[in-house]
Amino acid sequence: MIKKIQLILITMLSVSVGLSSAFYSKDGNDINEDTYTNNTIQVVGDSAIISEEEIIIGDELTIENLALEMERVGIKHVDIVLSQAVLETGWFKCNNCSFQYNNLFGFIYKGKYLKYENWKESVAYYKWWQDQLYKDDGDYYAFLKKVGYATAPDYNEKLQSVGKELNIEEIL
Repeated sequence: MIKKIQLILITMLSVSVGLSSAFYSKDGNDINEDTYTNNTIQVVGDSAIISEEEIIIGDELTIENLALEMERVGIKHVDIVLSQAVLETGWFKCNNCSFQYNNLFGFIYKGKYLKYENWKESVAYYKWWQDQLYKDDGDYYAFLKKVGYATAPDYNEKLQSVGKELNIEEIL
């Protein structure tokens, strides 16, 4: 049986941070308000469809589970995005950052971190965000800077350093 994922995230975000009818970027700006209807993610390829036959990825947040979930939902440049999650959350150990809200990527709205029920919702939101803004297969580091995600001058260098520490080739 195949079912669409209901965007519980939108309802939850509406309650937790006062979102009305839009998704938001990492810097809190509106992103294309016409991309969803009735709190359901529009199907983009197969990223918004779950089949019961799919491999079940563990609920525990580990580098390996995160990489598998990113690949399952079709995130592009998993190696870089995995480094983003590690950097934004302090290797999943930060207590005073977005991680306390299961927000692996530091997305904010009106100066507050977006809140998710679990880390997989954060991954689903990243996939949606990426699909809305990343329209080519060019340099992903340049894309992150262009859209305002990489605000620190050395952000991309930090991502590359984390990627080397992760030894991503072995994980993927």
